[in-house]
Amino acid sequence: VHRDQPGLEHVDLLRDVRGAGGETLGKLFVSVRLAQLQRILDDSTRPGDASRLLDAEGQVMVASGSVTGTAYEERLPLVMGWTLVQQSPVRYGGFGGWLQILAGLLTLAGVLGLLIVAALRIRRPVMQDIMAAQDALTCLTRDETVPPIVTRYVEFVPVAVNINRIALHLQAQRERLEHLSLTDPLTGLPNRRAFEVYFSQAMGLAERQHAVALVMIDVDSFKSVNDRYGHGVGDQVLLALAQSLKALTRRADLAARLAGDEFTVLLSGLDAAGVNAWYQRLDDHFKAGLGAIGLELQTGLSAGQTWLGSSAVDSMNAALARADRALYQAKARGRDQLVQYATLAPDAGE
Repeated sequence: VHRDQPGLEHVDLLRDVRGAGGETLGKLFVSVRLAQLQRILDDSTRPGDASRLLDAEGQVMVASGSVTGTAYEERLPLVMGWTLVQQSPVRYGGFGGWLQILAGLLTLAGVLGLLIVAALRIRRPVMQDIMAAQDALTCLTRDETVPPIVTRYVEFVPVAVNINRIALHLQAQRERLEHLSLTDPLTGLPNRRAFEVYFSQAMGLAERQHAVALVMIDVDSFKSVNDRYGHGVGDQVLLALAQSLKALTRRADLAARLAGDEFTVLLSGLDAAGVNAWYQRLDDHFKAGLGAIGLELQTGLSAGQTWLGSSAVDSMNAALARADRALYQAKARGRDQLVQYATLAPDAGE
């Protein structure tokens, strides 16, 4: 019972909320103004009678009326640990007096019963809010998407708002970390891990008889550029190639940086002539990009290309090995050109 603030005296009740198996699911908190209890007691106490409502420790919370002379006392235990004490004057020989006492007790018990019923009726929606919060916290610990919490009670709003805010923050952090784990920090292109993830989708297209080309690209004489001009210029060259790949790669395709100056591209829906034309546009765009930033370098792009086969006879490592062999042939033939791995050309069969 709190009486420290005049006009705001109240009593707080805290009870465990348990599930069907008896496990504790949460707490139910109810705060009742003493003035409200006083009105109930005043309305339920007959003139000449006295009523007191005691807390679990036997202290008087509210009282109403007084009894003159000899009094009959009745104590009624209540489910919340309180005790209702009803006193009535002894009216000898009057059966009606006993009926009046009983009526007073029944009236007050009925009012308190209504309070209990009301508390039980709100138990279900309160339980729903508690379970929603519990489910949300479980999702957070499992790194799963958290459904937004919609509460029915204003007392639960701060909890729901905080959980929703934390969930959105963690989801944004997860998405950011996922993006960083799939992105090359220098060029902003997908990295090798992203290439490996996308490669399985490309193999699915090849399974359905779609033409999917794997092109491996590197910058001619890149080591010489680094040695002569420094790694800062080397990074600018890689960025120029990345910009060209972003400009010329379609949304359905993927360009990725594997390592160093080694890049790969997965192109779908093109034949051999289409792949060669794409490479020529890329090479021209790259050289123009170098000139635009003031780098007059004697360099170009060498590339090797192969076609993806069905998963029964092909794999990522095998396809990369074929493209790498074709790239080696391009360098051996004088650099700055595309060589297609002839044995896996579409018209040659597999």
